[in-house]
Amino acid sequence: MKVSVLILTLNEELNIAECIRSVQGLTDDIIVFDSISSDNTVKIASDLGARIVEREFSGWAAHQNWALNNIRFKYDWVLYVDADERVSTDLLYEISNLEPDGFKAFKVFRDNRFISGESLKFSMKCPGIVRLFTVNNIFYQRDINPVAFVDGKVGKLKSKLIHYNFSKGVDEWLFKHIDYAKREALEFRNGQFNQNLPILKRRTANIVRFRFVLRMIYQLVFKLGILDGYAGFRYSVLISFYEQLIEEYMR
Repeated sequence: MKVSVLILTLNEELNIAECIRSVQGLTDDIIVFDSISSDNTVKIASDLGARIVEREFSGWAAHQNWALNNIRFKYDWVLYVDADERVSTDLLYEISNLEPDGFKAFKVFRDNRFISGESLKFSMKCPGIVRLFTVNNIFYQRDINPVAFVDGKVGKLKSKLIHYNFSKGVDEWLFKHIDYAKREALEFRNGQFNQNLPILKRRTANIVRFRFVLRMIYQLVFKLGILDGYAGFRYSVLISFYEQLIEEYMR
């Protein structure tokens, strides 16, 4: 399979080099779609041979849809990765030898890592996300954690993306999730959530109390986050705090 790689960036000088290196064995068409970074992201990416496309960020779904509609990809298939993700050797090999067989997209699972690199196998386990697709058969909705809609069959890959969710530290994670919480609260107030949201979000969308407690129970008991040990507990506290922020902004 021949693929182009799309990487979205904003001030990712700490991550972009390793991200690009992880896909260089897969393709000769790497596009860095940058949201006007103020650091060295663009220079580093350019020095590593990536094509640069720049555009002011306008919300996740709008930004992603603009990329799909306006960037000229060399190949029909596109692998989309974030700068804090790495394509594992197994995933690179699997994609290189993939036969589409009528599928228009493939979901990829992630190996999510905590602050010190611990793998959160349970507390941050999530369903596969559409990351490999034919560019004319997909569009996105939602401003936060966009949902991909595919016109056609969707398969699943076995190998994983490695996701360093805390690559810029806890401070950056917290500031980012404060912004996310404001946006999610606005969506909930406006009735913009839909059936493609995770089940916990759907069932608690109109609940304005005890979100922290509900999320902690869900993380540690139903998702078996307790099996991730102290790292799983710490992550569960952080993501539950995020739910509490949504509650506060919904008031």
